[in-house]
Amino acid sequence: MINTTIVGYGEVTSPSIKTYIDRLEQYLATYYPAISWRIYDISLKKCTLGDLKQHLKEKVLNYHPNIIFIRLSSQDIDIERTDFVGKERLEIYLRDLLEEIVTHNNRTGLNNCVPIPVIITPPLIHEKPGKKGRTNNRLKQYIYELKSVTLAKGGIVIDLCEEISKKVNKEKYILEEGYGLTQEGENLLYDLVFVELTKLIDYQGVLKNRR
Repeated sequence: MINTTIVGYGEVTSPSIKTYIDRLEQYLATYYPAISWRIYDISLKKCTLGDLKQHLKEKVLNYHPNIIFIRLSSQDIDIERTDFVGKERLEIYLRDLLEEIVTHNNRTGLNNCVPIPVIITPPLIHEKPGKKGRTNNRLKQYIYELKSVTLAKGGIVIDLCEEISKKVNKEKYILEEGYGLTQEGENLLYDLVFVELTKLIDYQGVLKNRR
């Protein structure tokens, strides 16, 4: 069997919610029995791009992953944070993060030994009066920039914000606190992640070469 390693990396979720990684662990072996899946969930409570870059080598690349799903947080656009950084610094963090991923030799022979980064955007924000630190206008500007950087580095973007924006009842996908996903939102994310996985794996169940 072919060994294929997936790492879900990024913002922590509520322990009561079944995440997209939980469901991948449950179902992938059924859909792709020719692959021996190794799936790891690496969550950070403080999850800015700077934090993701800082912990990438020790927490993620040590598994020599084939695919890394990077779940970004809207913490990065919160202007009320004491450690808030501007757009230029965020672009540098993201570019450096992606560069470290695509230059890592995972020694698996798949995709020419290059991990595939898949960026998951923050979800739509449930805006509330008086809370101006994070807004959807600022979030969408941030997503526009991160898409450009990610695609230029050969990565993939799952625009969770846009997908929720298309829904009629947007509120049922976002936690009342305003920033995280409900179980319904996590189910949507799983569907989006699974679609991207099917594009990366050929009819024999082998990871395609993208390089």
